[in-house]
Amino acid sequence: MQLLEPQVLAAFATALVVCSVLALTVSSVVRYFRLTRKDFRLLLLVLLTFSLLGFVTGQIMGQSREPAVMAVLPAVLTLLGGIVVYLVGAKGIQTQAVVSSMVLCFAMALLIGVHFGGRLRVDFDLRSADYTEDNRHAAEVRRLERYIDFLKLKQDFADKEKLDLSRFESMYEQRPPAK
Repeated sequence: MQLLEPQVLAAFATALVVCSVLALTVSSVVRYFRLTRKDFRLLLLVLLTFSLLGFVTGQIMGQSREPAVMAVLPAVLTLLGGIVVYLVGAKGIQTQAVVSSMVLCFAMALLIGVHFGGRLRVDFDLRSADYTEDNRHAAEVRRLERYIDFLKLKQDFADKEKLDLSRFESMYEQRPPAK
């Protein structure tokens, strides 16, 4: 169950906490200024949904190694443009306030998600580089240990058989030709 690993659970928890705090803050501001008569729980649900959509989109875009910005940015701008057209044509300050708060939550969550996803990608790349470097060092150490074992076996064989192997070079002992 890869979904239950600590890193995955931390990403889910981060998304839920960030989006919940953002949605709660914006819905409280809308409620405080009495910009809507909608039920607070319904407003909170709508804002949480838009926040999660923005955060997940941003996280995927930030974590991607592909040029995701070229695909995501036009889609986001189209969505926001459509909402703005609806907002201008909407009747009443209450509808405009709700739609504006949805756009605000989406945009803020998108920005936070991009930074979060980018940070995850950088951390992963650093861990991968360290892992690769450690593996390279371990392979070099193993190669040197094998070479030492080979030299010991060669010396033991020469002593046992009373042979002069000083002119014998294995492929491990040959030096590359000078350029």
